[in-house]
Amino acid sequence: MKNLNLRSSQFANYLYGEYVSRKEMLELQLQGKEPKIPSYMMKYVSHGNFNEKMGIAFYIKAFNTIPKDYLKDQQNYIIQNWLNLPKGKETVSISTTPDAISNDETHLIEVKCSMKDKYEEFNKLWLPQVYGQIHILSSLGKKIEKTYLINYTPIVCRIWQVDYNQDYINYLVSNLSEFAECLLKGKANGLADKSEQFKGNIDESIKLIKEYHYGEKE
Repeated sequence: MKNLNLRSSQFANYLYGEYVSRKEMLELQLQGKEPKIPSYMMKYVSHGNFNEKMGIAFYIKAFNTIPKDYLKDQQNYIIQNWLNLPKGKETVSISTTPDAISNDETHLIEVKCSMKDKYEEFNKLWLPQVYGQIHILSSLGKKIEKTYLINYTPIVCRIWQVDYNQDYINYLVSNLSEFAECLLKGKANGLADKSEQFKGNIDESIKLIKEYHYGEKE
């Protein structure tokens, strides 16, 4: 029996084909492969990996507390057989590795590192990953109330609070299920190029709560 796994870091691709088309993502998943990172993008990946610790440091500065399960101690969470298929069938799991979690396990920390200050407004392409993480940990028994999304750049760091939103989670689960069912069929028949945009009110769930300036714009 084969198990196919959908990772939260790719949820924006599974829904919107934002960086890699949905059909290409389907083919890669069937082959057990990850999207190839173009060479020109590697500097951004390296920047993010190197500076993730700065995002955690700004969380500590903002809340005067040290989270757990961060950097080398990050934990992976997985829901096996997410669609509750009968035993003996090919299954789909969903998984996530949050950047950190609060000591009381009521909120998650997700760090996004940018080389330039380009997100004065919250980037809603982060939402599938953010709410995917909340959904997975909540389903595994954690009482997750929110995520602190930290966008670190060389000149400014912003911290957004993203509150639990069941309507968005329902939307996410519905569209991920559609992708997962096509995956189990082994073909993209009927899979739209993009999921429809969320029609509920998400703005009330997102608040900029901290903003630290320490450099000058180029």
